[in-house]
Amino acid sequence: MKKELFAISFLLICITLYSQEKENTHAIGFSTGVSLPREDGMYIDYDQYNVWPDTKLSTVYNAFYEYKSSSYFKIGCHIEYENTKSEITYPFDEEIKAKRLVFGLHWIGQIPKYFIHLDLGGYLNLGSASSKDWDTNLNGVEFGILAGPGIDFERFGLAIHFKPGFSYFFSDDSPEAVLLFSQRLMLRIQYHL
Repeated sequence: MKKELFAISFLLICITLYSQEKENTHAIGFSTGVSLPREDGMYIDYDQYNVWPDTKLSTVYNAFYEYKSSSYFKIGCHIEYENTKSEITYPFDEEIKAKRLVFGLHWIGQIPKYFIHLDLGGYLNLGSASSKDWDTNLNGVEFGILAGPGIDFERFGLAIHFKPGFSYFFSDDSPEAVLLFSQRLMLRIQYHL
């Protein structure tokens, strides 16, 4: 009984604090950027052999919705699309082109609460990767952090985010697994509703 009373009291306190906040806003936005090239940035597990391709520069697109729950914190959801390119040099030379489509959640803390600030946060994605060179589509998860400077105007916001992350896609066919370490640099534009 004490645990239930504590949980209800904690919930009421949180609701009261958030209802007094005058800056609760919704925002929509778009970001675009690049996935930076990396030597041995991908691992592909084929049934008979494994390869470590070098990833190449590729373009990333992202659309998002956010809710600013306080002056210092916002949470949101997004959809992200990327055409990845990689090059295998051993045991044979081959270029692989793949598509990556993910849906996910992100959270961002804003420090300090000024016109110019620093964004620190993270993300968690679910999605798929596909290529004409593979027998099947692969499904998987991604997670990572984000950091970068931001500027807020009255209705608009701009930010540059560096987003290192790890992706794990898997299937029952060939390839069985694709692991990807990515370093994305994104320019982000948002509109406060």
